[in-house]
Amino acid sequence: TVEDLIAPEALCVTDFTLELDENGEATLTAAMLDGGSMDNCAIADITISQTEFDCSDIGENTVTVTVTDSEGNSTSCTSVVTVADTLPPVISCPGDVTVDPNGNGTYVVEDFTGGVTATDNCTDPVVLITQEPAPNTMLSAGNTYTVTFTAEDEAGNTSSCSFELEVTPFLGTDSFNLSSLTMYPNPAVNEVTIGNPQFIAIDKISVYDIQGRLVFSKNTQGDTGNQTINVSDLSSAVYMVTIESEGRQVVKRLIKK
Repeated sequence: TVEDLIAPEALCVTDFTLELDENGEATLTAAMLDGGSMDNCAIADITISQTEFDCSDIGENTVTVTVTDSEGNSTSCTSVVTVADTLPPVISCPGDVTVDPNGNGTYVVEDFTGGVTATDNCTDPVVLITQEPAPNTMLSAGNTYTVTFTAEDEAGNTSSCSFELEVTPFLGTDSFNLSSLTMYPNPAVNEVTIGNPQFIAIDKISVYDIQGRLVFSKNTQGDTGNQTINVSDLSSAVYMVTIESEGRQVVKRLIKK
């Protein structure tokens, strides 16, 4: 009777890095951790204690590798598997925007981050989105600026997108009158108010989506008071609000949450 009573020599890869895919998942195989295991006769099977990983496993994980020969003898070793998220968020910016300056020929940058969307394989939701130029930055009229947004996930991966912001030329007193109109809150959820501190006669208010389609219109017939618009039925997106007065108009950007 010839017997093989000697267990295999299990050799493990000491450290292994496993990267998650766009779904936040990854599969580990025994071959990835086998460091050249040997047996005096024949190895029948190599198994590992964990094969499927996801975002909850990010960091170091100890995985046991078990080597079994054809006679059923087995031995084990361990590997440290580092699960990593190396994919940046997928970020999307709104289209280019044209705005009017205020009375002194400058424009104070709004917070446009409400119109930016970002998704990630592990970080949900992506809440760290920065804007450059930052909100409240003062820009000169008659120029076009690039507004850049950067999204960062919990693993520190970043991605960016941008749009062009054109500040129309300063036209003097007429422009000043219309520029005194304000719009708040912005971003808005249910209602947005157009403030009219100089009691300008407002003839019409129109709301357009990014594709230029009219989604709302209100004839105000020269009303000089504040105007309230119900936006609760609008989808979450970026819209352009056109305010008309005596043949002139001003366009403001509205972010609907």
